[in-house]
Amino acid sequence: MTVCEVGRIDQVAVGADGRLILAMTEDRDYGLGADAELIEDFRRKLNAYLGAVRSGEVRRMARKAGVAGENGVDIVLFSVSEPPQLIREMLDTVNSKLSKEGVSARYELL
Repeated sequence: MTVCEVGRIDQVAVGADGRLILAMTEDRDYGLGADAELIEDFRRKLNAYLGAVRSGEVRRMARKAGVAGENGVDIVLFSVSEPPQLIREMLDTVNSKLSKEGVSARYELL
C-alpha cells in the first residue's frame, strides 16, 4: 500500500485516549531518487485526509462503524523509512495550524 492512493482513507481506529487515528502507510523508501514524487503523493494524501476531517466525513465514517473518537483526530504516516524534511514540515504545519481544532499529525517508522 502506498500514499499515492489518494482517494481513500487507509485505516480509521480509536486510540487509548479516545482520539480518532487516521493512518496512511508508505511502503516505498525515501532517499532513493524518487523523493519529489513521494512528497507530492504525501501532500495530496494529507490534503485529502484534512478535507475529510474538516467536512465531517471522518466522523460520519466513525459513527457508522460504531466508533466514537470524540477527543480529536491524529493523522499518522506509517513509513518504512525516515520521511524527508519537507514531509516533516507539512506534519509540523498541521500541528501548529490545526491543534486548536483537535487535529494533530505525526509519522512513525514501521
